[in-house]
Amino acid sequence: MSGVQLGTGLGFVECIEPGGRSIFQLGDSYSEGTMAVTPEGHACFTYSSGVHCYRMQRVPKGYMVRGVGSRDAFHVRAVERGVTRCTADDLIG
Repeated sequence: MSGVQLGTGLGFVECIEPGGRSIFQLGDSYSEGTMAVTPEGHACFTYSSGVHCYRMQRVPKGYMVRGVGSRDAFHVRAVERGVTRCTADDLIG
């Protein structure tokens, strides 16, 4: 998925494998980690900076992703489905 971080305007790209492995790029920053869904339906990402959980909601032009207990917010503008493996090269472009 790709889009923009609200507030900063920085572009981001994130790739999530079916098993939960995730790679994330925000501006020039790159992280690898994991994603899991909680019983409450929150998507929680674990990176070296800690655990960050989000609520996702479909909107007319993509998805809104808002932090649980934080002000983080992202507008996902594009989603590629059917991904089976993520590499750093997937984040370029």
